[in-house]
Amino acid sequence: VRITGISSGLISGTTEVVILPGNATKLTLTIENTSITADASSNTTVTCRVYDVNNNIVNGAESPSLQFSISGEGRWEDGSVAVRFIAPTNGVATIRIKSTTRTGTITIVAAPMSIGADSLQNFNIHNIRCCEHGE
Repeated sequence: VRITGISSGLISGTTEVVILPGNATKLTLTIENTSITADASSNTTVTCRVYDVNNNIVNGAESPSLQFSISGEGRWEDGSVAVRFIAPTNGVATIRIKSTTRTGTITIVAAPMSIGADSLQNFNIHNIRCCEHGE
């Protein structure tokens, strides 16, 4: 927001006010492909966005680090299933996953690492379907 003061006979002045997002209150997960082939190599990208109560993307110090977990017929891109901790950049965190050789569902859960008075209230869970080749 730019504020300018003008008065007759005086020097005008301008200042800027930066409007920042509030504390993080919501996570959203989106998946590049909601169905991948069960061949142990098909992959997709999971994107988590951090928002404040007014749906502004939360970036900078206000954005909490996130904990991602995976279960079902999926693995992280390196083949592991260990919990991952990711600090969002400009309110966005991404992680790649891949299928196993079995059909079924991959469940991804994103949650804030710490719970506090102003913590996220909405943990986000997303399912991805693994299907046989050509299905």
